[in-house]
Parts: sequence; C-alpha cells; structure tokens
Amino acid sequence: MVADLIAISISEVHPDPLGPDRIRNQNVKLNEEWIEIANNGDEPFRLKDRVLIDRTKTNQHRHKKVFSPTDENFALPVSEKLRIFSGKMDDPNDPNPPVPAGTWRYFLNYGNYIWNNSGDTAEIYASENDLALGHAPLARRSF
Repeated sequence: MVADLIAISISEVHPDPLGPDRIRNQNVKLNEEWIEIANNGDEPFRLKDRVLIDRTKTNQHRHKKVFSPTDENFALPVSEKLRIFSGKMDDPNDPNPPVPAGTWRYFLNYGNYIWNNSGDTAEIYASENDLALGHAPLARRSF
C-alpha cells in the first residue's frame, strides 16, 4: 500500500510594507501582508493545529500561530492555494484584498506585522509537538 503524499509549499510571500517600523505602524495594514501556501500533494491538507512560525535569528518563534479554523475539518483541496493574511477578516480600516481564482483565504487575526521586509523565513509544522521535537517543517521559505 502506498501512503498518500502530503506536500505543501510556501508559493508566494508579500511581507510588511516598506519603511521604518515606527512610520509603517502608524497606519497598520495587516491584510497587505500575507504568505501563500500551495497544496502539491495528492490529498487535502488539513489546517487544524498546523503551526506557522517566523524563524529568524532575532525572532526565534516570536511570531508563532497555531491554525484553528472555524470549521475544524477544513482542508485545502489538492492543487489549490491558501493565502494567509496577518490581519483580521472584518477590519473596517483594512479591507479584505482580492485573491486570484482558486485561492482560499485565512486570517490570523494578529495585531502586528510578522514578516520583515528586510528578509525572513516562514516555516509550517505539522503540530506544536513536531516543532518542539525539532522535526523538519512541512514547508519553509526564506525571502
């Protein structure tokens, strides 16, 4: 019996707006910051309890988000993409940006920018336990 292949990649990144932190945080637009994952496997990718972290030397796990979708059975279909925004879905000051057809949305509801425009590394782990045990991430992208 051949096991199903879970394969995701971080396909695209749009880090925080350019400029010094003090200036850019005066007009926070967290929904302008996102990463996108692609399901390249042969089965739907369940999102519940997956872990997204910022892995830089200066921010080791400072920004760690555990996915907890409203529908805990949500799974990204095969060959689809998921755009993960740092902001909130219902922020009246930061409207939801458009996404390409075939792209799903997920909002982290985070209060700060996560990704540095001067360079960063995003990693996605199967679980907090995998992260704690030092297992390899499911996906990693430096930018």
